Amino acid sequence: MWEVRKTRVSKPILAIETPIGHKLVLNILFGAAHTTDSTPVPDAVRGAILLQTRLRSGTAVVVLGRVLPFSDGDNVVMRRLRDDLGLRVNTDGPVSSGGVELFHVSASPTAGNVITVVPLGPEAWAAPSCP
Repeated sequence: MWEVRKTRVSKPILAIETPIGHKLVLNILFGAAHTTDSTPVPDAVRGAILLQTRLRSGTAVVVLGRVLPFSDGDNVVMRRLRDDLGLRVNTDGPVSSGGVELFHVSASPTAGNVITVVPLGPEAWAAPSCP
């Protein structure tokens, strides 16, 4: 499921395939001053370790990821963004077979910082008519 891909930039990227009907959940943990590379990840945080590094300041950082099915709440947010708001994507030309994604950012004390990526299908694409 996890795949490292080389890019034009100096560092490779990690591509994570997320099946239809599922979401990718990432937790970014910043260590306290006394955190070492052997400090275990708290039991309350679940997921595979995708990246373990240190910032220039010396702060330890661990990124954990997991793929979960959409919850009822996720479906409500996506339905609202797709249907209730009547979102449309305008393009300068015909749309290729690639997808279009909408990003919705929210934050709360209980859920944390959440970025919802909503895929929009052809029903939301608006392109000028081509003769």
